Amino acid sequence: MQTRINQLFEQSVKCHQDAGDNLGDSLITASELMAESLLTEKKIMSCGGGSANSFSQYFCYTLLNQLERERPALPAFNLCSESALSSITENPDSSELFSNQIQALGYAGDTLLVIANAEQNASLHQAIHTAEQRQINVVLLNCNQERWWDNEPAENRVEVFSPTDSPVLAQQLHLVALQTICELIENQLFGE
Repeated sequence: MQTRINQLFEQSVKCHQDAGDNLGDSLITASELMAESLLTEKKIMSCGGGSANSFSQYFCYTLLNQLERERPALPAFNLCSESALSSITENPDSSELFSNQIQALGYAGDTLLVIANAEQNASLHQAIHTAEQRQINVVLLNCNQERWWDNEPAENRVEVFSPTDSPVLAQQLHLVALQTICELIENQLFGE
């Protein structure tokens, strides 16, 4: 068993090194887009499909509270609220789970963070579409290197592709990527 444990940690380290080498530019751009929204008194909305919703909640919690430094709360909220969950119960196949909330609460200049997991669904695709129609910036944190939502990125969309096809390693990378984005936002707003 110890051999397997060592293998798992080595795979994780290798994946994180690859991500550090490949994701720097997109993480910087994502943090700049979000910081610009916050500097212009806009907000960050976040959503995630399936298990990625927990990362969405964590990211919003971190912006509202803090990562490692004391600072004022930043306006961020997770779109998978109780009202959204009740709509799942009423219509589990609804592609409008997040888009209805974006339509009601989002304004031009806000930023939507979409965190995708291996089970892509129509509600994430519709969320991206609705946000872009409303001139809301989109940061998409994808679980692999495959584009599943459309062929061409939009002008106000940043796409962060995890350099792995392993759902487990992608989840590990999502957590580090979100913490990195949050720290970069803090540095841009409050200095290093």
